[in-house]
Amino acid sequence: MFSLSYHLLQTFWTLLLAFALMSISPVRKKSIILSYLLSSAFVYFVITFIPSKIGLWTRISFSYTHISRAAVLMVFAFVFLKGSKIENLCYLLFFVCFLRTCTSIAIPLYCLKFTLDRTFYTAIECAWSVIQIICIYMFCRFVNSNKIIRFQEHRLQCILLCISPVIVYMVNEIYVPTRELGEAIHLSVISLLLLVNLIIIYYVFARLSSSFSQINDLNGALYRSEARVNKYQYLAKTEELIRKEKHELKNKLFYIQMLLDDGKTDKIYEYLEQQNVPEPGSRDRIKTGNYLLDYILNSKLVIADDSGIPVTVDAIIPEKLPVDDKALCTVLLNLIDNALEASKFVEQSDIHISLKCINNYFITKITNRTAGNIMQSNPKLNTVKNNKNKHGYGLRIVREIIDRGNGMFEIDSADNNFTVTVMLPLQDDLKVCACEYTDSIKTSAN
Repeated sequence: MFSLSYHLLQTFWTLLLAFALMSISPVRKKSIILSYLLSSAFVYFVITFIPSKIGLWTRISFSYTHISRAAVLMVFAFVFLKGSKIENLCYLLFFVCFLRTCTSIAIPLYCLKFTLDRTFYTAIECAWSVIQIICIYMFCRFVNSNKIIRFQEHRLQCILLCISPVIVYMVNEIYVPTRELGEAIHLSVISLLLLVNLIIIYYVFARLSSSFSQINDLNGALYRSEARVNKYQYLAKTEELIRKEKHELKNKLFYIQMLLDDGKTDKIYEYLEQQNVPEPGSRDRIKTGNYLLDYILNSKLVIADDSGIPVTVDAIIPEKLPVDDKALCTVLLNLIDNALEASKFVEQSDIHISLKCINNYFITKITNRTAGNIMQSNPKLNTVKNNKNKHGYGLRIVREIIDRGNGMFEIDSADNNFTVTVMLPLQDDLKVCACEYTDSIKTSAN
């Protein structure tokens, strides 16, 4: 009967941890909540109770109960919960280790099992169980209020974080059971310190991940602010150019009017032939019909012209491009800026920009000439600017945008050319529109 009650108690703790995990990483569908909880508890009860019933319990360690609990919860978390595998594994290890350490703190209580009155001991044990439930609830709230942000971006760090609860768990398992109260109190204090250390480690990592995410968001916001400044500068230059052209046009029209009044039509033809009339909108060479792309490309072409960097643009795109505008703007601005910056260090600079919609993807390919093989001389693609703390985030931001949008990112460096290819998936509801207009526009500018 004792064996059955012991396993029922351990099954209850398994059910409690399954519920705690579910509160942090929700189930895939609400209709399977009961199936997730009951199946986790039932499987754990079967794989722990049957060995003890057939006499195998004396041949295996009591740690088998905790290891089995972790294994069962891990499998069912991967199947039923929404979070990624590394996310569910991290939370699971911390909860299992937390429960195991709480159990170790109660070692002095277990030493008094045979010295206290059975009823009194049972009451104390029940009270401690309630305290454990409260501790798990508080720890669950603590984790929910300090979640690790963007697990996919910190995959390696999360794997290293998982080592911490494993080590604490192993230390608890190494403890040798004792009936001496003094030694038991010593072990209980160590377990308490380990528990506090476990919470601090999780909190520090959660705060660091949040800080890194905030830094990335801040960099994105700063870059968008820079893009707005560039936009206003470009508009100011365009407006100034229009005013100059308007003033010159008034003078030319006044002169032509004088010739007409004098009846000197032949002089008018000679005057027009002598004039080097610029093409209308010469500052807006790229006209795809997509206003966002037109602005980005034309503003960067102005910068390239001012720097004496030749740029070729090949665009075959729809007027209504079915791609997230923020992602498109961030990717293009970063990649073109990187190409322009790198071209300043090359004597015969050249940039080629290719924009196409192929197979439900918007493909951006930007190639700039380099002085050598960049991937060999600078494999980590670190910035060459002096202030490295404020620069060098371009490709990182692009990678983050691509990862969020389930796109593809590729870098190639060959024949003194550095090429970055980005594929952004088109939105499902507008894929047909993109296919209809794929061959509608092709613009080249040198």
